[in-house]
Order: sequence, then C-alpha cells, then structure tokens
Amino acid sequence: ILNGTLIGRIIISGVCVVIFFIFKKEILFYFSRQVPMPFFVIALPILFFGTILEWTKKIFNGLHRLKYVFYINFLEYGLKLIFTIILLYRSATIRSVIEAYILATIFGVCAGIFFLERNFISRISEQPCFVEKEVYKNILKYSIPLIVVNFGALLVSEIDIIMLGLLSSEQQIGYYSAAKQIVGKLPHISMAISMGIMPVFSVITKENVLAKEKMFAKALKVNGVLFGFIGLVILIGAPLIINVLFGKAYSSSIIIMQILMVSVVIFSFANYFAQLLFYQGKAVILGANLLLCTILNIVLNTILIPRFQGIGAAVATALAYLPYILINYFVVKDLFRRKKLNSF
Repeated sequence: ILNGTLIGRIIISGVCVVIFFIFKKEILFYFSRQVPMPFFVIALPILFFGTILEWTKKIFNGLHRLKYVFYINFLEYGLKLIFTIILLYRSATIRSVIEAYILATIFGVCAGIFFLERNFISRISEQPCFVEKEVYKNILKYSIPLIVVNFGALLVSEIDIIMLGLLSSEQQIGYYSAAKQIVGKLPHISMAISMGIMPVFSVITKENVLAKEKMFAKALKVNGVLFGFIGLVILIGAPLIINVLFGKAYSSSIIIMQILMVSVVIFSFANYFAQLLFYQGKAVILGANLLLCTILNIVLNTILIPRFQGIGAAVATALAYLPYILINYFVVKDLFRRKKLNSF
C-alpha cells in the first residue's frame, strides 16, 4: 500500500507539473500576474518534489511519529536558509532563491524516504503481509472524497486571489497579498497541534465517548485561548506590522489583514472539526460542506469585490467560512450524541 501511494503521488505530481507548464499563461493571469514567466517555469520542480515531501510527512503523521516530521521540517527549512545564503552570495538574483528551494526540497524528500525505509519499510518487509482485495477497495472508495476535500480546500484558500484578479486591479491584489502573506501561515499552528491530538479520536466507542467528548471540548478551549491571543496581537499590531514589513505604501493592507485574521480564527476551529470527521469516516459530509463554502465564497466575492475591492474579498472569505464551521459543529455534536445513545 505504501509503495502504491508513493507511485501514485509521483504520477499525479508529474501530471500536475505538465498541466501547470501547458497552462502557465492562464495560471499566472488568474493567480499572480506579477510573477515573471521564466521564474514560474523554473520553480515547477518545487511543485513536483514538494508534493512528494508532503507525502512523507503525511505518512509519519498517520503513523503518529511526529518526531520524524520535525526532523524533516528542520532539515528542509534549515537547508533552504543555508542554500539561499550560499547561492545569493554567488549571484544575487531571484533565480538563486528558487534554485536553493529546489535543492532543499530534494534533500527533504531524500531524508523522508530514508527515515521511512530505515525505521518502517525495512521492518515491515521482513514480516509476511496479506491484504484482502476488499481492503484495497475500501481505501480507494474513501480516498475519492478525500481527494475532493483536499482539492476543495486548496481552491477555497485561493478563491479570494482569483476573484480579485478577475474583478479588481493589480494594486488591490498587491495589498491583499501582503496581508495574506502575514496571516496565511497562522493556521499551520492549529494544524500542527491538532496532528498530535486528533489521532486519539479515530476510535470512539460507547466506553470512551464521554471522555473523548470532554477531551475534544478541552482542545477547542485551548485553541480558543491561543488564537484569541494571536488574533488580539494582529488586530492591535497590524499597523506596525504592515509598516515595518511593507512600508506606508501598503497601509491599505492593514484593515484587510485585520479582517483576514477573523477567517484565520474560524479556520483554526474548523480544522479540529474537520479532522475529527475525517477520522470518523465522514469525508463525504466534509466534501459537501466545502462545496457549499466554495459556492458561497464565489458569490460573496462577486458581490463585494466590485464595491469594496480587497476589503470585500476579506469579508467574503470570513463570511464563507461561517456555514462551514457551523455545519461541521452540528455534525460533530450529533456524532457524539449518537455514540452516547449507543452506550445505553
């Protein structure tokens, strides 16, 4: 199964690179008109090797061996810094930065596969393993909604930029992108914490349902305190952050960043609900909710961007996430209710 998923990831990544190369003009027009074509083409290996690198991290997440994810991340980002300094010293160009990232990503892939081979694959291969065809069918059956959900999540995260490209100016895209660069990575904090917590919810039985429900509520409270603090810092410090990082010319990004922080807080909670539903085999429900979120996002952007520009896109993003988290909240609540009814 492991080898099969790796081969599948390599094939899909290769196909994506070819598609991106063929439709590079269209992609740059809708996503980022400011990126020169040569740099986009040179950076395509990052897409190929980066997806394989993420595959190794996902495997370790599934095995609940998070220390290897830390090792890989430490090596990847450490080498990105080292290679960037070395190559920029040789030639102070954007191409040097891209080449540094390509090299670091390749080293990260090699490290991930090495850790897998040494610590898991070699041990598993020594033992006989028989997997029934029905297991493969179930894996394939469940993987389809997972693909839809992951692709939908990617689309939802970029709809704002796409709609701004269609309905607004490059100047507004610049303001919006500056704000999004700052807050866009904050959800990874929630994702990193939940990776260590949520696997325990893969099995919820009548014996442990009450304990699991209390544990989940506690996780949400911790997330609320953490992102409440982060959100407060961003809301108060947005003017200073934008002025220091981008200058006064990007003062229009301040209100956009503050509104986007609302979306980040909502998403941080949505991540916990989504992962619990994933572990409980509810990917189809997640896919349907995400589709609703996507449609609502497009509609709201279409209405708000022409009148409010980048601010409208930020508001649309925040409003579109609300039904997504509310529906998932009630689905999770009903899931615990049903589990508790089965315990009596």
